[in-house]
Amino acid sequence: MAMEEQSGVTEFDLRPSPHPGDAGHGRSEEPGKRSQGTLLTAEVRRESHVLYPSVVAFFAWTFAVYDFLLFGLLLPVLAKEFGWTPAQSVSIAFWVAVGSFLSSLVVGPIADAFGRRNALVITVAGAALSSALTAFAIGPLSLILARSLSGLGYSEQAINTVYLSELERAQRRGRFYGFVQGGWPIGQLLATSAAGLLLPVVGWRGVFLIASLPAVAIFLARFGLPESPRFRKLQRFRQLQRRRTSEVAIRYARRNGIDAERSRQLFLVQILGPDLRRHFLFLAAAFFLNWFAGQIFTVLATTVLTQAKGLTFPEALRVFGVGGAAAYIGYLVHGFLGSLLGRRGTVAAAWTASAFAYASLLFLARGFWPVAILYALAEFWRAGAYSALFPYIAESFPTRVRGSASALINAIGPLGAIVSSSLFSSVLGCGMSGVWASFWIGTLPTLLSGLLLFGCRRISPSLALEEISR
Repeated sequence: MAMEEQSGVTEFDLRPSPHPGDAGHGRSEEPGKRSQGTLLTAEVRRESHVLYPSVVAFFAWTFAVYDFLLFGLLLPVLAKEFGWTPAQSVSIAFWVAVGSFLSSLVVGPIADAFGRRNALVITVAGAALSSALTAFAIGPLSLILARSLSGLGYSEQAINTVYLSELERAQRRGRFYGFVQGGWPIGQLLATSAAGLLLPVVGWRGVFLIASLPAVAIFLARFGLPESPRFRKLQRFRQLQRRRTSEVAIRYARRNGIDAERSRQLFLVQILGPDLRRHFLFLAAAFFLNWFAGQIFTVLATTVLTQAKGLTFPEALRVFGVGGAAAYIGYLVHGFLGSLLGRRGTVAAAWTASAFAYASLLFLARGFWPVAILYALAEFWRAGAYSALFPYIAESFPTRVRGSASALINAIGPLGAIVSSSLFSSVLGCGMSGVWASFWIGTLPTLLSGLLLFGCRRISPSLALEEISR
């Protein structure tokens, strides 16, 4: 006990900290002895503890998507003003994608080293800076540097789910994350509306400058968020290590679900270690391949629907809108199903079903309504399952690497978009039909992504994070 007192750690510090959502906040009083008013107050505190962060996360993700998509929508306008050829525009878009990928890699290590809240503040600041600096771009280099910061905003969804997963009780973890993930179609709608309504009034520079203002407001709101209690435990363990009170640090780690030995290792050594390597590689490969479908059937949706299915452009836009609405409903449904049935199985089944829906769309559907219905079903399953996917990614890694692993997997996704776009363009250039090109580059990778998930860890949604892994 003398050692513990000298290091500034009491016996109470060494006890496992109660989850912030647990009733009574660590009191030893039995639930049956508490008054009804006390229980009601505890329940209100539990809900408010997660409600504010969830609302902030929703708006942060919405405006991050808004900024992220705005560049692609306005690229033809920028190309016209700067006098870029189509080849130059494609080259600039490629380097923006590379820069976004590199910037998104820094978010995870920041989250694991300096805290979830600090990482969230940086991601929102990145989205705001990206929009603001884009408004003052004077050429390709300045534009690429400005848009590279959008990778910080894209990393919102990875850090959001890490943070919220660590705040929520096991029974509710990820159940309502679909509302937060639903910021993607809403951000997409805002970006499209801004491009259509504001561009004639304020020009493309004004559109980007206005896009930075909501992100600034969310940036300020982020400072009111509490730090994740699980990161605080990890931070306390690291403080004990730095003070060279190794025995106390090990005892604290053991009692709070922290792997003391592995926590000292580098991040890449940890995720490629024998306990996490298989899970990480299968999960990263599944996410990478699923982005093939996202690129072919979402980003290039109007091209596929007009050239491969013979729809007019207005019809293709309506089908795309129906698919976006179905995806939003899918976020809500799959978030709930994942917390009830298990997230890995929910996502694997949904992605497999979406592959069959895409195949039916390509080879069987004729006319507007059959195409619209099958496209909506496919988007409901594929895109909608992301509300279960991200909580699964977060819960499947221990606290010591949760932020870095989630952000790295999230960053790998857009690489799938780059590879699939290149392959799609190449096979079309070689004379392959749009139907078969969409099947090989979009549908088949979707099926493989669902099957690859069965190589990942199976996790019961009722387990607390400390019970899953250390």
